[in-house]
Amino acid sequence: MTDNPYNGPAADIAAAEGRMRQWPPLEDTEATVASVVHQIADAAAAIVPTLRWVSAGDRTQGSCSVPFASAAGMSVFLPDIYSSSPIPDAEWPAVLQAARDIASAHGFADTEVRADRPGDHNVRLHSGDGNEIRLGTARAALVSGRTGCRYLRADFGNSAE
Repeated sequence: MTDNPYNGPAADIAAAEGRMRQWPPLEDTEATVASVVHQIADAAAAIVPTLRWVSAGDRTQGSCSVPFASAAGMSVFLPDIYSSSPIPDAEWPAVLQAARDIASAHGFADTEVRADRPGDHNVRLHSGDGNEIRLGTARAALVSGRTGCRYLRADFGNSAE
C-alpha cells in the first residue's frame, strides 16, 4: 500500500485506465459537454427572456482526480456562462426540467440538488463517467461544465504498460 492517496495499487490503476479506454476521447467529450452547456443556456433564455448569457473565465485543462490520478488522462473545465439576471423562482422549475431533459439526452442522467430555496437554486447534472454540468441562480445565473478524466485522441493508439 502506498502512502500517497493519489497513487493506488497497480491493479486499481490498470482498471481505471481500462475504463478510460472505453470512453470517448477528451476532444469529443469536451465538444459534447460544451454543446450541452450551450443548449441549456439557450433553453433557459427561451423560458426567461431577460437572461443574457456571456462567457466568463478561461478553459482550463488539468490532471485527473482519484481513481484516475495515476493515469495519463486529462480533464477540462469549460468557461462559465453567466447572466447578471437571475432565473426567477417562478421559472426555475421549467428551466430545471429543460436542463434535465437536455442533459439526460446526452448521458447526464443523475441530478444532485445542492441548494433549493427561494432565490437560491443550484444543481449538478452528472454522468457516471465524470462529466458534469452545473446550473444555478441566486443574484445571477450560471451554467458551467466539466469533463471527466479522458485520454486525448492521440493516446488511444498508445498503451500504458
